[in-house]
Amino acid sequence: MKKQLLILTIFGSILLGCNKDPVSNNPTGPVDIHEMVVNSTFEWDAAKTYQLDIIGYANSVLLIKDSDGNVIHKAMLTKDESYKTTIQLPAHHKTIRAEFLDNVYEINLDQSTIHFTLN
Repeated sequence: MKKQLLILTIFGSILLGCNKDPVSNNPTGPVDIHEMVVNSTFEWDAAKTYQLDIIGYANSVLLIKDSDGNVIHKAMLTKDESYKTTIQLPAHHKTIRAEFLDNVYEINLDQSTIHFTLN
């Protein structure tokens, strides 16, 4: 009797456990790019390029870091001379940090050409 009940329970579990996958009404094929609807304020560029013009007050090393703290550029500045460079960052970055002689400067990335004097 116990053996028959056990077999019946196992057989019932197998029948109830095996279900067919539900059919989805969503299309699975590729969607044409021309069918996409995109907000007019959407920025297609994933990165932005900035021209930096930096003047230092001493001869020393300049570190430029992104907002995550990663060094993205190193340079040796000469006192009172303009140093020009180009950097490219992901578009979501709004500031960079310039570290020069134990000072930290936050520079806003609000223009494509940025003039900054360290003092």
